[in-house]
Amino acid sequence: MTGRALGAAVILSAGVVLAGCSTQSAAPQPSAPLQLLTDAPTAAATPTRMPAEDELGPPWHPDDFSEFTADVAGKWIKGGKDPCGVGPKCWYWTLDIVTREGCPDGVFVKANLIDNGTVVDDTIDSVSSLREGQKARLQFWTYNRSVDDLEVTSVTCY
Repeated sequence: MTGRALGAAVILSAGVVLAGCSTQSAAPQPSAPLQLLTDAPTAAATPTRMPAEDELGPPWHPDDFSEFTADVAGKWIKGGKDPCGVGPKCWYWTLDIVTREGCPDGVFVKANLIDNGTVVDDTIDSVSSLREGQKARLQFWTYNRSVDDLEVTSVTCY
């Protein structure tokens, strides 16, 4: 295989592997499908115009929320209720979410627990069903007092 053909095969293979993934990552996803690269654009190719921000319209979620996926937005809450109750204290994070068109079979959120930049554990929370525009409060916690950060790794709307 030539270098160019090998590169195209790798890109095509990555597209096949990515197409089999079933969860939605909290990181932004490409809006265009994976394309096989060719030698050069033809003379007939025209650049795609991206819409200006004011042409996109207002966001579907409240202003103080950020999109995790096309279907779920969230905001971190300070001072949420301590989920650990009496006994040993824990570290916890509270996240309010809202759905765009509803998640009738639930929302599932996974997160990594971070200690000085290193993932040391994970945590999950879910809600069984949300209607369009309905909000829910999720909480993530740990008794590991060395954890200093939390990173959402996936948000799935069913």
